[in-house]
Amino acid sequence: MKPKSRRAEDVLEFLYQIKQVMEEVLEALENDEHYEECASMLKEIKQTEEDIKYYERLLEISEHTGRPINHQ
Repeated sequence: MKPKSRRAEDVLEFLYQIKQVMEEVLEALENDEHYEECASMLKEIKQTEEDIKYYERLLEISEHTGRPINHQ
């Protein structure tokens, strides 16, 4: 039986979407030569990538153990 991890999957999908939007904003900032904002956006993208890795790992553990994710 596959564990219920819908919330984590939803969060992960949301993070992927946010990262995509941030990358598009970063591209626009680079084109307009707003380099300070680019640096800030790169930090945000890096943090989102770390969040994505965290949720991917939670899902891997859940699938491996067969236990649902109990994450708030």
